[in-house]
Amino acid sequence: MKAFKLPDKKAPRYRPSRLHLVTPEFVKAFKEKYPEYSELTLSEISNIIKAFNTEIWQTVVNTRDGVELPEQLGCMFIGTCQRPKKDNVDFGTSITLETRVRHRNFESDNYLCKIFYSNYNFRFKDRELWSFKGHRSFTNATSVEYTKNWKRYIMVDNFTKIKDVYKAAAKKYYVLERDTTVSEDYNEFKID
Repeated sequence: MKAFKLPDKKAPRYRPSRLHLVTPEFVKAFKEKYPEYSELTLSEISNIIKAFNTEIWQTVVNTRDGVELPEQLGCMFIGTCQRPKKDNVDFGTSITLETRVRHRNFESDNYLCKIFYSNYNFRFKDRELWSFKGHRSFTNATSVEYTKNWKRYIMVDNFTKIKDVYKAAAKKYYVLERDTTVSEDYNEFKID
């Protein structure tokens, strides 16, 4: 075991500034664009957005192949990945034992859970600049569900491109249905 340097609890902390999207300016612009919703308040609009986002992440957690986001903003799914080669330190246990301890993931045979977001197959302006960071409730629910049934999710290799995983899943759903009806006068032993 390697020695673990304990953190300085009295050191100054840095917290990045938070970006709030549902602001009074947003609500004003929304009401100008959609006057039929002018009676909604800021908190009601915020609650509607939270309920919709909660519905999306619950569907992602409960669906193996993930979901396609509305307005063609991309797709999300949960994948199973190999353990990283560098140390994945368990800081809570390391602080108490004063030695470096790695996460072992015994519940999932050393596999890791990752939430994938991809907008490769979707064309919209500046799609390369989009990123995704899961909300705490989303990541916690994903972790709990993954430890219960980790074999359900898609296995993603280290060098696999996410666009290939998405294409394979999409191909499965968009295969044309063939006509499987057989006529009554068909004879499989008659060769003409």
